[in-house]
Amino acid sequence: MSRSPFRKKIPRRDFLALIGSATAGVALASCAPQVTSAPTPQPVEPTKAPAPTTAPEKAAAALKVWADTAFVPAMQKMSEGFTQKYGVQIDFNPMGFGDILNQFQQAGPAGEGPDLIDMNVDWLDPLSRAGLLAPIDYGDKLDKIDPRAVTGWSLAGKMYALPLAMESYGMYRNPDLLDQPLKNWNDLEAVVDDLKEKDVEFPILFENQSYVDYGLITAFGGYLFGTNADGSYNNQDVGLDNAGTLKYARWVDSMVKKGIFKPGQDNNTCETLWTGGKSALYPSGPWHIQNFKTAGIKIQIDILPEADKEANPFLSVRAFGLNKLGKQLALASTYLTEYLAADEPQKIFSDITAKESPWLPVKDKTTDVLIKQQIEAAKNGMPIPSVPGVMSYWNAMTDATALILNQQGDPEEAFKNLAAKVREGVKSAAG
Repeated sequence: MSRSPFRKKIPRRDFLALIGSATAGVALASCAPQVTSAPTPQPVEPTKAPAPTTAPEKAAAALKVWADTAFVPAMQKMSEGFTQKYGVQIDFNPMGFGDILNQFQQAGPAGEGPDLIDMNVDWLDPLSRAGLLAPIDYGDKLDKIDPRAVTGWSLAGKMYALPLAMESYGMYRNPDLLDQPLKNWNDLEAVVDDLKEKDVEFPILFENQSYVDYGLITAFGGYLFGTNADGSYNNQDVGLDNAGTLKYARWVDSMVKKGIFKPGQDNNTCETLWTGGKSALYPSGPWHIQNFKTAGIKIQIDILPEADKEANPFLSVRAFGLNKLGKQLALASTYLTEYLAADEPQKIFSDITAKESPWLPVKDKTTDVLIKQQIEAAKNGMPIPSVPGVMSYWNAMTDATALILNQQGDPEEAFKNLAAKVREGVKSAAG
């Protein structure tokens, strides 16, 4: 991986001088050109701060961050040491996570965006093609980051984020209702029959959630995009209408016809049924953990069942990214590479959010039972593809599954149409 101009360590004295000069650079930074095409990302040379006559003990400066409202408390806590040491305020703007991408795509090219943004791994493609992300070089620290997080956030040999949390999904199980994990989907009917004899009203919950349901597709041999020899995704190879995916579609249809999977089970419905002790199995992700714990319902997170092969669920990697057109690019990069890329802040974030850490020294030492279960459930996970066309999958997948759950169409045709929409999305994204 090539060296970034940000890799050189900044001495404390010079770093404080850089902070003091950051405000002076705002007027020049506001003249950043608007991005009118999708250029190939290039390394960014930071503006050198003028040498000061004296170095202040503390300097008034701030970095602006757009972040998911749910993660802001943890981000604030992990940043306290940086603020205390350098006098740099980290101003977090809490936002709905789904709003960050669209607003940054609009504000970033005009030089009106934040210094850093809270991102998910599938944003790498659209943001890098728009020229809105700056590369980051961690040098020897790169070996401390989970290789899957590195792969997910890398493009053409450069890394474009500081991973903060890894999140996949597995099978929630209520051990008071079912003492052994479901290991294979072919065993589901027998398990359901046993649970019904125990008067479990909803033996398994099935939410139409395209992120989670993808893991089930892979267990039957289907996939979204194939992979190249180097492990990168090949968006010319769409597997949503291959034999494995079509087998999955027919299986879901059969589960609906037998009354095992039911329509209308959205996120809120599933949480209500689960916390009410009315279900024993629920394939989903760790975003439910806190609510389930609060409700006092015992939970065990198992690895997703296999069918014809082991499941390969999506792996989401949340991260901080640098605004390439930001007004304080060098300062923001130092905040990531010299402060957040370390054991203590990474542990703080993992402890507060109860998420699997991509920082290996933290992950390897975790003692939290539920985090360890998440790590096990995600061991076969693959990063969400960040290639042209991936955005066409999410809604189209939800629509295809809805047709089956509501018994409104042929299951195979539903997924053949899904595959066609994704291929069209790939073609459109390529321009």
